[in-house]
Amino acid sequence: HGCTKPFVPMGCGDFSRFASRQLVFNWSSWVQEKYPTADEAWRDLCDKRMEQVIPLTAGPVPYYMFGEVWAQWPLANFVHPGWREAFRFMDTLGGTPPDGYVEPIEFRTAYGLASTYLSMFGWCEMLRKQYGTSQEAWKALSGAEFGFQSPVDFEKWKTSFWNTYSPEAGMSKAEADESFVYADADGNEEVSEKEFASIYFSCAPENQGKPPGGQAAEAEKKEESAAVA
Repeated sequence: HGCTKPFVPMGCGDFSRFASRQLVFNWSSWVQEKYPTADEAWRDLCDKRMEQVIPLTAGPVPYYMFGEVWAQWPLANFVHPGWREAFRFMDTLGGTPPDGYVEPIEFRTAYGLASTYLSMFGWCEMLRKQYGTSQEAWKALSGAEFGFQSPVDFEKWKTSFWNTYSPEAGMSKAEADESFVYADADGNEEVSEKEFASIYFSCAPENQGKPPGGQAAEAEKKEESAAVA
């Protein structure tokens, strides 16, 4: 019957995107420490596991195989949410629509998420030096001060926001898709002004170390409350 109520198969129901996002950030820390590059991680974690199952071959990882890929993380059985939610989150990354497979480009984006924070922190510091308020920064970068009101989707984020950032010598710069995933906290494929503001304030003394929330912060609180209830 597919993913329809009242009979919703495990893994089909609504998932806690914020908890899943944090989960994949934590996995990213482990996988970056274990493998120097995303390609090496893909070959060892994904290609090898796929090739062990006849008649599968190396390539995109389908939903029914992802649990075995995820299980290679030592903390896989000790964290919640689990591999199903991680799969659904990864399947939305890399600028590709969800298709029931984790593709190499999606895997590479997930691999890089842990180090994205450092890049975003550097950008935050640059923004705060250049603009007096988050509203001022948003108006300048989004074009709102000139009357442009179009949504900040990935392409606009890449050209109007992220391409304007030149890190200081010795600092790394995350890929545009990694920074977009980091900024788009609610996963609606657009960066809102409130989500942007959460980045602008993320390097303020009182907020250092916190992931971006913005407009999604209230939804994140509701998820946490629901989990406790």
